[in-house]
Amino acid sequence: MQSFMFSTNNSSGMNLNSSQIKEKEWNTLNFPKNCGIVENVVCGSNFVSFRNEKHEVYYFGPLSNVQKELIEDKIEWYKIKKENIKIKNLYANYSELIIQLENDELIINEYTTIITFINIGIKFISCGPLSNHYIVVDKNGKLHYFKRAELNETLIDTTEIKTSIKCIGCSERSNILATIDNKIYVCGDNQFNVQCGLTSQFKFTYLETPFEKESEIVDIKCGFFHTIVLLKNGSVYTVGYNPLGACNVENTATIATFHKLTQHSLFQNEFFIKIQGSSRGTVLITNKNVAYFIGEVVYALTNYRDAMNDAKKSVVGECDDEDIVNYKLKHGNTVQRVKLGSKYNEVVAGGWHYVIYKNVNLHENKSLQYFNKNFKKLINEGTQYYSDISFI
Repeated sequence: MQSFMFSTNNSSGMNLNSSQIKEKEWNTLNFPKNCGIVENVVCGSNFVSFRNEKHEVYYFGPLSNVQKELIEDKIEWYKIKKENIKIKNLYANYSELIIQLENDELIINEYTTIITFINIGIKFISCGPLSNHYIVVDKNGKLHYFKRAELNETLIDTTEIKTSIKCIGCSERSNILATIDNKIYVCGDNQFNVQCGLTSQFKFTYLETPFEKESEIVDIKCGFFHTIVLLKNGSVYTVGYNPLGACNVENTATIATFHKLTQHSLFQNEFFIKIQGSSRGTVLITNKNVAYFIGEVVYALTNYRDAMNDAKKSVVGECDDEDIVNYKLKHGNTVQRVKLGSKYNEVVAGGWHYVIYKNVNLHENKSLQYFNKNFKKLINEGTQYYSDISFI
């Protein structure tokens, strides 16, 4: 049976069985029995959901307006009742589970709400575990903005954007968008400086950044009110709400301008390839399958190392035999270093919780990615035959 690691705090509102899950600790839990191969996991504010290779959807935590069946009572896994659908992907915002079908229809929570992009197709969907909305970018490059629990689009002015949209990070009421020419545009109320001080309601407005010419933007994620930007050179910049050090591990004040989080000595020998954001936390994942959890969930942990004295030696190999190491920095800020190892390779952030699991579709080597993508395409076309290759 596949398992996953789960950590939460008492702000999550998940109402989980306390005998099964300990707060502010990593708990090894099992996916439901006979659930098949887990293909991708998503987290909302207070729920966890996944789909399997049989196009079935499971979840635990409060998720309203769904037809469901209780599968296991230990942590109350539910299976959503919906037959004969072909799922391309799952997404989650604050309280909605968004199911993208293979024909590019979207089903929202209760399965009576269907938004269709069949005629134009979907390029990608963006939302966050704390966002009150989600954004669809269609294959023509047009942006579609949907508020939570609303079927009709909210009109957003995108006239300043002159090139293709690459990625979007979504906080509660703000959006940080990157284009292929490495420019940043923001839209929202800028609460706690999540938009680096630039308020721009219902319009995406250009924001000058210190990394526009440094390196290519790879991804953007948001927490409740902070923004995390990953660059191709492995650097990570942050801005916004910072009471637990999610944006600056040496401070607790709200960050007014983009701060290079990875310049701290704790991260000096690491190369980061993925990011995640929770309510008040930031996750950085390295190319060696090591995750750093900053702020949320880990802030009340004990058994620290003093990062001010220990960081320099700890990042060069002395703690490689330890799966989890906690560091305490200035102002009580904390960082937790977790070796994911061979059993896990993916981290997903929820509102006040994290899930670590094994993503069977994740091919980290570029050659494997290319091989997997192109051979799947050839097989599905049904016009090619191979005499010396066995697919298992």
